Amino acid sequence: MTTQVHELSDADFASIVDSTAGYSGADIKALCTEAAMGPIRSIKDIRTITASLVRPISLCDFKAAIRQVGALHPTNFALRPHLQRHFDLRTTSA
Repeated sequence: MTTQVHELSDADFASIVDSTAGYSGADIKALCTEAAMGPIRSIKDIRTITASLVRPISLCDFKAAIRQVGALHPTNFALRPHLQRHFDLRTTSA
């Protein structure tokens, strides 16, 4: 986030951290990529805007991204049965 224009406070970062417990590095990368698209998606006509007029990334972009991306941690597969089937993850006894 150091190279992106954002309006996130320390409290906002803390909220994001609390909301992403269990996320892997790849999950965080996907989350940040999705959140960075929020300002772009809010533009009515992208053909007529300059980069300097794109709004900063905000906490609302991260909240929307969290709903969209979610963690792909195995403990969340119960919420995503199609992923469990795809990866054939089962609890096995040793």
